[in-house]
Amino acid sequence: MYRLRASQKRHRAKLFNEEKVQGKRGDSKKLVLLSTVKGLFIKKRGDKDSTDSLEVSTAQATFSCDYRANFESVVCIEVGGIRYNVSDVTNVDLANVKLMFDLERNL
Repeated sequence: MYRLRASQKRHRAKLFNEEKVQGKRGDSKKLVLLSTVKGLFIKKRGDKDSTDSLEVSTAQATFSCDYRANFESVVCIEVGGIRYNVSDVTNVDLANVKLMFDLERNL
């Protein structure tokens, strides 16, 4: 696997991390913007891949971007104004080249 080509980086995404915040009523978790990246968004329904629509209902969605170590702790991704929970982060290839996030729709 190689890094994403410029033509593959069509979608902008915001990567969020969780941070503990102390408040008057105890600790709570807050989403903090980690970075804004460009990458490749793919959704799958059965065996078909589609990059046309960002709407995902019962499909598996993945977002891939170039590797950075701090991206492995991402909890939530926003693509096109829609927030997705990250269910799994996969480091593609052993050369730390690309990260793939498996996403679930945040309803």
